[in-house]
Amino acid sequence: MFIGLIFILIGALFLISIIAPEFSIDFSYLIPLVLMASSLYYIIKGKKFTLANTTVLYLGTWFLLEELNIIKDPLDDAFFPILLIIIGIFIVIESLKVKKVFKRKDNNLKNYYGIFSGLEERITDTNFKGANIYSIFGGVDLDLRGLELKEDITINAYSIFGGTSIFVNDNFKVKFNSFSLFGGNENKSITTDKKKVSTLTINCISIFGGTEVK
Repeated sequence: MFIGLIFILIGALFLISIIAPEFSIDFSYLIPLVLMASSLYYIIKGKKFTLANTTVLYLGTWFLLEELNIIKDPLDDAFFPILLIIIGIFIVIESLKVKKVFKRKDNNLKNYYGIFSGLEERITDTNFKGANIYSIFGGVDLDLRGLELKEDITINAYSIFGGTSIFVNDNFKVKFNSFSLFGGNENKSITTDKKKVSTLTINCISIFGGTEVK
């Protein structure tokens, strides 16, 4: 709703400047302030810094400082280096978090590859212990709906310029761990009120790609 109100405000100001040209609006200051306000809103609302809201805050701050003529030569060439540093910091922080999730290795996990191609696999083997999925410039569809879990299992999904789909049934208790950079992961699995006895842990890393559980 907050973003909607901002659009309404900017649109109204544009409209007023058209209807009443004497009403002068300096949008070179307004737009940076809007970027800063919207990013701060989501930072406060979510109580955390994300790559998206931090980048928007940086853009708004930089553009405002430029308009105020605070940033001058040679500092005006530092825009992209600082942006790369911000992105790099978030990658390092998130990588450390992901490392904790992926630190345990299991030699019983099967490997499925969708590299420059597509793979569809339906699992019914009762001895299935979990899997590593690699979707790189391709895709993997892993169907677990016919599987009856007898113990907790883990699936690690790596989607790089590719997509992974994991189909589950409502007998699974899904634990979803996600990290994405210029991509997206989504858990659409349906849970019921009945007691779950087994847990399916899905760890996702997506870079310019995505993983979907449904």
